[in-house]
Amino acid sequence: MAVGPGGRRTGEIAWMIAVTDSTNTLIESAFGSERSADMSRPWPAVIRSPGFLTTAAGRLVLADRPDLVEDLRAKPLPRLTPYTVNHWGQIARTFTDVQATGVAIEHEQNRLGYSCIAAGIRDADGTLVGAIGVVGRTGTFVAERIDRPVRRAAEELSRLFTGPAEPPPAGRRPS
Repeated sequence: MAVGPGGRRTGEIAWMIAVTDSTNTLIESAFGSERSADMSRPWPAVIRSPGFLTTAAGRLVLADRPDLVEDLRAKPLPRLTPYTVNHWGQIARTFTDVQATGVAIEHEQNRLGYSCIAAGIRDADGTLVGAIGVVGRTGTFVAERIDRPVRRAAEELSRLFTGPAEPPPAGRRPS
């Protein structure tokens, strides 16, 4: 279950993904029993699919990977909900916002009734290797309210990749 300011449980879904050149993999999630049906839905895994573009995680990854965007321009963009952005001018503005803030937010563009916020996890070279986010019911969840905690969590996870390497124990060589 996601935790909001002051340690208050939000009842939403917190998640973390790992990103490769072609897929994203759900690594971990936390949610209450009232969200178990939501978690039984398939996770959009293929990052070269137009549907991935409708998710906050997809926008985060694609804002970082112009090569993938060029691949997607040749494919028709799905209109999964009445709110799905499928015009390349609007999508480009979304990517600009993500690049400026480090956070992607979508409201009911992938699934009616749900909103999501995501922030990137980077390795020591600055490469996007994952993301952390929270998804919730649009009527009660305001993604913008947890912008700072989500961004802070992503920064902390990134530090795990960028912190100083531990020296090997005395008498042992690094492998």
